[in-house]
Amino acid sequence: MKKLLTILTLCTLVITSVFAKSALVNLVTNVEEVEVSYDLYYNDSNIADGTTDFAINILSPLNEGGNTNPFRLVATSNMNKDLAINVDVTPHSFKTTINEGSEVVDSAITPEVNVLLPMSILPAGKNDNETVYVFVLSWTGKDNLVAGDYVSNVDIEYTIN
Repeated sequence: MKKLLTILTLCTLVITSVFAKSALVNLVTNVEEVEVSYDLYYNDSNIADGTTDFAINILSPLNEGGNTNPFRLVATSNMNKDLAINVDVTPHSFKTTINEGSEVVDSAITPEVNVLLPMSILPAGKNDNETVYVFVLSWTGKDNLVAGDYVSNVDIEYTIN
């Protein structure tokens, strides 16, 4: 009886597998790539929002050492490849004018760039307001400076591509 039951079960499996069908279905969809967007911030101010000049008032006088708060480069992307980050910061020496603006005096004090977070690659994947580069500017003061308002122009160029 057991033999007969085993034979019937095997026959049923063979007959079922002969008539059974299967299929593999692939569901295909996509997520659109959004171009990387990035901005430069100082404190909470977006300093790259179309303005060409941004003034930072430094509290310490130039005859003392000083530094800025951090500058932050922030990026958003969903790209599926790594992107290169390039940042070039070029500070110029502090200058003032004397004799009612007719002469320019160069202090010979040029701010130094101190990089705190030097990422060179924005990794592939979802990045939402990711801080990718941080730097501060600092300088050492001098005692023998003429009185006046000093300005150091700082060129900041940055790309992510």
